[in-house]
Amino acid sequence: MAGEGEFQGRIERIEELIHRLEAIPDAAQRNQMRELLQAVLELHGAALERMLAIVAEVGTRSCALATHCYATRWWPACCCYTGCTRTI
Repeated sequence: MAGEGEFQGRIERIEELIHRLEAIPDAAQRNQMRELLQAVLELHGAALERMLAIVAEVGTRSCALATHCYATRWWPACCCYTGCTRTI
């Protein structure tokens, strides 16, 4: 998990990139970049929503969550976040 400094650094980098993209002279390119960013944010939000639904469905037991993630093809992504050491 990222520390506070790393988290703040990521925020600053995102702000820097947004400012650079806003400075693009071509309005059509700026709009495409905004659309791309919006699509990525929507996908990220949907993924977080799905992960929270999985956690709610299986409870807080790490191995149960890892088993569910494996069955739904989320393995190994969520297992590393749960701390589960189960091998499949």
